[in-house]
Amino acid sequence: NESWEEYWHENSKLNARPFPVKKFGVERAKREAFAWYEELREAGRLKEKKAIESPQEGIFFDERMQDWVCFFWRDGRPHSRCFSATKYGL
Repeated sequence: NESWEEYWHENSKLNARPFPVKKFGVERAKREAFAWYEELREAGRLKEKKAIESPQEGIFFDERMQDWVCFFWRDGRPHSRCFSATKYGL
């Protein structure tokens, strides 16, 4: 399943649109993908990825799991805990 695929950030989300080679052919799929990218750019829909800063040392945001992670030490051993961004916010 080969395809050209466009990825862009919009409304704080990563979006994607495939342009399959099976449907368009190799060269036309590439042209369609580039045309779609230009259409997004001209419409002003291409946005930068939202940067999430760490509120303090030992806490960071895990993009893949969409949660906050904190590291701490207890009895000489490292521990971590995760908290849902959906529940606790960004």
